Order: sequence, then C-alpha cells, then structure tokens
Amino acid sequence: MLNIKRMVAEHKISVCKNCGAKKLSHRVCPVCGYYKGKQIITIKSKNKDKVVDA
Repeated sequence: MLNIKRMVAEHKISVCKNCGAKKLSHRVCPVCGYYKGKQIITIKSKNKDKVVDA
C-alpha cells in the first residue's frame, strides 16, 4: 500500500504542462504520457478499444 503522506513529504508534486494533472516531479505523467513536452508513452483506456493519444 502506498503511503501518500510519506510520498508527498519525500517527493515534490508538480503539475503536468500538457494536461494539468498532478504528478511526481521528473516523471512521465500517468494521465497523458507526456514528459517535458514530448509524448513518451501511449495511454490506453480501460475499454481497450480506445487509445488516448493526447
């Protein structure tokens, strides 16, 4: 189980410049898959028929 209080205390939380979601600093955004303005990963939706390509 992830301890959110510990994670916030040890890591900086930033805002994704692409979608505005909260994410850990220096990490790929788990919502849109972007890092430093470049798409790093493609996020698939739970429906498996739709690919979210921001």
